Amino acid sequence: MKRAGLHRDVTALLAALVLIAQSSSAAAQATSDLPTAADVTARYVEAVGGREAILSHESRYMKLLFKGPYNEAGYYVFAARPNKLYTRWESEGVVRSQSGFDGEVGWQIERGLGPRILRGRELARVREGADFYAHLYDPENFASMETVELTEFEDRQCYKLKLVWKSGHEVFEYFDAETGLKLGSVGRNYNGNEAFERPHEQVLTITALELDNVSDTVFALPVELESGSWPVADAIAEAMELRPGQVVADIGSGIGVLSVELARRVGPMGQVLATEILPDMLPEIRAQAAYEGLRNVTPVLADQSFTGLPPACCDAILLRFVYHEFTEPNVMNAEMLRALKPGGRVVVIDAL
Repeated sequence: MKRAGLHRDVTALLAALVLIAQSSSAAAQATSDLPTAADVTARYVEAVGGREAILSHESRYMKLLFKGPYNEAGYYVFAARPNKLYTRWESEGVVRSQSGFDGEVGWQIERGLGPRILRGRELARVREGADFYAHLYDPENFASMETVELTEFEDRQCYKLKLVWKSGHEVFEYFDAETGLKLGSVGRNYNGNEAFERPHEQVLTITALELDNVSDTVFALPVELESGSWPVADAIAEAMELRPGQVVADIGSGIGVLSVELARRVGPMGQVLATEILPDMLPEIRAQAAYEGLRNVTPVLADQSFTGLPPACCDAILLRFVYHEFTEPNVMNAEMLRALKPGGRVVVIDAL
C-alpha cells in the first residue's frame, strides 16, 4: 500500500511538473511573439511625426488642467532643449508649488519643505524629467525596457511596456496596438515626499500649447535658492537639537526625503529610523539612502498603534504633517514616550 501511494504521489508530481513546463513554454512563446520595447517606442515616434520633426523644436510651453482625487489645479510646464524645465502648480489663483532644472541645478519650492536644492535620487529623477527629447525613448536613458503583454487599456488593445529609468523610477506605459500612439501611464505617484495610500486616477487635459516661444529667463534659479541652504531643514535640525552620533526617528517619513537629510546631519555614527505604515514605502526609503551611499537610515514598518521603535532608542523624534493622521493619538503618544531616551525631544510640525 505504501508503494502504491508513493507511486501515485510521484506520478502526480511528474504530471504537475509537465503542466508547469508547458505553461512556462507557452508564456515564453507568447512573450516572443510581442514586438520589442524598442519597436513599440520607434512606432510611437513615427506616429507623432517622426524623429526629425521632434528634433526640430527647441522649446515648449503647456498649460494643463489637473483633476485628481482631492482637488483641481492649473499645471504649467516650460521646457527647453536639451534639458531645462520649470513647472508650476496653481489653485484658486495661488502658486502651490514650483520646481525646476536649469541643466545643472534641480530645485523645488513646496508646502512643508519650503525652497530647497535637490540632491541624490531626487535630482536624478528631475534631470530625467527635464530631458526635452525624453519622448524619443532613447534606450541609453533606461536601466531596462520590456514589452510585458498585449492587453486592454481604455477599451483599446495596447502593448504594455515596463520602463525602468536609471534613477530606479519604474512606470508602465500603454501604446495603442493599432495606431502606435501612447494612451496612458501607470506608476507610483507622490505628493511632495509622501505617497497616496490608495490607487487613484489623475487626468491632465492640455488647454494650451506653444512651441519655440519660451524665454530662457524662465529657467533661472529663484532668488530664495541662491544661498543653497535649506531653511526648513535647518529649522527642524535646530528644533530637534541634532548632533552628530544621535539616533533620531522620522515618523511617517514618506519616501524618505527628510530622513536622508537628517542622516546627513547626524553623520555616519548616528542613525535615522524612518517609519512608515505603507509597506511599499520601505524600499523607496532604502533606495533614497542607498543612492547617496548613506548607511545610517533604517526603514521601519509601523501602524496606527505601534511606532515600530525600540524602547529608549531615540534622542529626538520628528513628525511632519503626520500627527493629524493618527487614529489613536493617545496610544501613539505613549509609544513615542516609550521610544525616547531620558531628556529626548519630540518635534511636531502640523497644520489643519
